Amino acid sequence: ARRHGILGMLIWNVRYLKSTTAHNNQIKLAILLKDTANRVALLQETHWSDHEIGVWSSSFPGRKVIATPAYVGPGGGLGGGTAIVIPHDWEVIESGTLVPGCANYAVVRQNGISWRMVSVYLPPDRVDDVIAQLTSATEDLPDVPTFWGGDLNLQNSLPRSNEVEAAANWAALPSP
Repeated sequence: ARRHGILGMLIWNVRYLKSTTAHNNQIKLAILLKDTANRVALLQETHWSDHEIGVWSSSFPGRKVIATPAYVGPGGGLGGGTAIVIPHDWEVIESGTLVPGCANYAVVRQNGISWRMVSVYLPPDRVDDVIAQLTSATEDLPDVPTFWGGDLNLQNSLPRSNEVEAAANWAALPSP
């Protein structure tokens, strides 16, 4: 019998998951295929363009891939990009982008229970800005238990002296 308790979740900064033929990315894909059979994966720093979202989505047979494309960084290259990989037997109720290139969400249902899953990347040079955008973007979201996961570039439980305000703002975001 399957348990119907707390959902499983994989949170992974995949660091530049661009080429589908690169050896390291094939290893990452194999891990993701195995690990998303029965649980959600929240991915950060995919560096995907709109086109690459389509290419990589087709690499996950039977799963749903919800993604926001990477943003153009200060040097002109792509940075960030987040994705959520959802198992085949989970229903996607709603999905969208909260902060372009830095955060996306999916409201999912499994076994009659709904959750909002949010994949977040806080770029080191934009932590405060992205948290402020997340605060604004989540003000009017329906009241659903929310699970955040990602690469925060922030020590939120024991913040360094220059991170105290950002950690407090992060802690104020909606949660379960």
